[in-house]
Amino acid sequence: MSGLRRRIGPVVRKEFRQIRRDPRTLILLLGVPAFLLVMFGYALNFDVKHIRLVLCDQDQTQASRDFAEAFLRTESFDPAGTADEPDAVDAALDDGRASVGLIIPPGFAADVAVGRRPAVQVLVDGSDPTTGATALGAIEAIALSRSIRLLGRRVERLGLGEVRPLLDLRPRVWYNPELRSVRFLVPGLIAFVLMTVIVISTAFSIVREKERGTMEQILVS
Repeated sequence: MSGLRRRIGPVVRKEFRQIRRDPRTLILLLGVPAFLLVMFGYALNFDVKHIRLVLCDQDQTQASRDFAEAFLRTESFDPAGTADEPDAVDAALDDGRASVGLIIPPGFAADVAVGRRPAVQVLVDGSDPTTGATALGAIEAIALSRSIRLLGRRVERLGLGEVRPLLDLRPRVWYNPELRSVRFLVPGLIAFVLMTVIVISTAFSIVREKERGTMEQILVS
């Protein structure tokens, strides 16, 4: 082991001296990995939030406004304007001004009050499957939660007691509570960038030794 250290030590010291003399190599070994981590770490982002939603409320009642607010109070959706008729919602999706269209039919509040199921239409732009699937999941979850709340209010008005969920679900997310994709991607990117930099730095060393007529770096590699 000591003999190996004596053989490799001078070469390592020579490489550090060469890096100090050649700033381009230092930039390559430090600047490029940092640039790749920042670029890929934030460019490859699979967190789907703030989906643009256009609203067409044909009922214009407090119940319909409360239902629409249930979508806009979350981080999943951002308001992208309102439409007076369903055709305007189609135009907003065609123009790319919105990715989701929510159409609340007339008579929404009256149907909810008597226990009927109003048909709320949701239009989703499926050109981006990831955004479309996330939007559908968020819409179904919000609609289900709102339906349970409306059902509970109706049962209470009828004097039948209080509606409570049968299960007390308490989810807990470990290691990544915010479910941010950056925390999942960056560790893998570090390993990928290290492998890339090692190959590039080895190629640079071989080319430099070849230009100078010394090839001891090949023996070390």
